Amino acid sequence: MVYIEELASEVSGAIAVSQQAIAAAATITAARDITLAAQSAVSSDAAAIADARNQTEAFETLADAHRMEATAARDAAQSAATAAAAGFDPIALASQDVDDVSEVITRDGDLLKATVFERPIGYDQKWWNVRFSRANDGRAHQNNTGRALMVSTYGAPLEVSDDNSTWIPMGFVLSGQTHCHSRTILPPGYYYRLNGFVSHWYELR
Repeated sequence: MVYIEELASEVSGAIAVSQQAIAAAATITAARDITLAAQSAVSSDAAAIADARNQTEAFETLADAHRMEATAARDAAQSAATAAAAGFDPIALASQDVDDVSEVITRDGDLLKATVFERPIGYDQKWWNVRFSRANDGRAHQNNTGRALMVSTYGAPLEVSDDNSTWIPMGFVLSGQTHCHSRTILPPGYYYRLNGFVSHWYELR
C-alpha cells in the first residue's frame, strides 16, 4: 500500500511538472508571437519612413525645378527691362543669336546696353542640386537661361556641344578609376549631357 501511495505521489509530481512545462511553452509561444508582431510593425514603420523620405526628395526636386524656372523668368524680365531702358527692342533682341547681339553691342558702343548680356557668371545666381531632374542616359540638355551657367558633376564624364552633334568631354577617368569630376561653364544655347552613373550634379544658374 505504501508503494502505491509513493507511486501515486510521483505520478502527481510528474503531472505537475508537465503542466508547468506546458505553461512555460505557452508563455514562450506568446512571447515569440509578440516579438514577431513587433518586428512586423518595425518593418512596416521602416517602409513608411522610406516612402515618406522618397516623397520628400521628390517634392524637394520639384520645388527646386520651380525655383529655377522662377529665377530664369525673373532674369528674363530684368534683361528685358534693362534692354528696353537702353533703347533696345527686347523681343527683337531675343530673336538674335549671341554673335549678332555682340555685333549690335560693338556697333552701338553703349556700355549700358551691353550690361544686359555681360552680367558675370555667379551674379544673382546660386548652386542647385539638379541630380533628380537631369537624365543620365545620354539625352542632351540645353542652356536656355539666356546666361552662362556652370555645371559640376561626379560620375561619368560630362560632355558639351555647341550644335548638339559634336561633343567634347569635360572630364576624364584616370587609370584605375571608374568615375571623375567634371566642371565647365556653358554659354547660352550650348548643349550638355552625361551617359552613365552620376552621384552629384549641381548647376550654378
